[in-house]
Amino acid sequence: MEFKSVVLILSIHGVVINRDPPTTTTVFRCVGASLSDRHILTAASCLNDIPDTHVPAIQVIPATGNPTIHPVARSLRHPDFLETLGLRNNLVILELENDRRLDTNVFRGQNIGDLHTGISCNLHGFNSSMVANPGNIAVTTIGPPACIHDNDQLFCSTAPSQEICLQIFGGFPLICGEGGTINAITITNCAGPLHEIQYHNVGQFRSWIEGVVSGAESLKKLSIAVLFSTFLISLRNFL
Repeated sequence: MEFKSVVLILSIHGVVINRDPPTTTTVFRCVGASLSDRHILTAASCLNDIPDTHVPAIQVIPATGNPTIHPVARSLRHPDFLETLGLRNNLVILELENDRRLDTNVFRGQNIGDLHTGISCNLHGFNSSMVANPGNIAVTTIGPPACIHDNDQLFCSTAPSQEICLQIFGGFPLICGEGGTINAITITNCAGPLHEIQYHNVGQFRSWIEGVVSGAESLKKLSIAVLFSTFLISLRNFL
C-alpha cells in the first residue's frame, strides 16, 4: 500500500531562526498527521519545554527536492491538557499560516475514526525523515483496563522489541482500516516491562478536533467576506 494514500506524516521541529546571519536550525521533536492543508495533529507534550528562542514548525521532506519549513501560526492544545498530567487530553492541533499551506496534491487531510480493543492496526511514522515512504509496524490494540496505567483515555499495544519501541515518538498515527482515517496517535513509548506503546483514541476527541479545524476555515471565510464588504463600501464612497 502506498503510504501517502493512507496518512500524511510530517516532522515537527523546534526551529531556531537567526536574523544575522540568516540561518535556520531544526531540532526534531515529534511527527504529526494532517487534518487539512493548514492543520496537523500531534501530541501536546511534543511542545513541552520548547525554549523561547525556538518556534514550532513543520518540516516537509519530499521524496525529491529540498525540505521546506512551515512555521506554526498557532498551537491549539486541548483545553484540558496539563503538562503535569501528560497522559490525559494530550493532543494539540498545529495551525499553519494561510500562505504556508500544505500541497494537497501530495498531502491530504485525514478523517477521524474510533479505536477499539483487540483489532489489528498499523502504526506509521518510522524513518519519518522519508515522508514519501516512512515505515510502519503491525500492532494489536489493548483496551484501557488492561494497559499499565489506570486511565480511561489510554489504549496500548506491545512493541515487538525495545529497539523498535525507542524509535517511536509522540504523534505517530495508528491506522486500523482503509487509508484516509486516523484512529489514534501515540502519546508515550516503552512504558513498563512489556514496552507498551500508548495511544489516545482520537475518536474520543472528535468534536474538539473537528471544531478547531472547521472553526479556522469558517474564520478564514468570514475574513474574506469582511474584506470584500470593506472593498465594496470603499468603492462606493470613491464613486
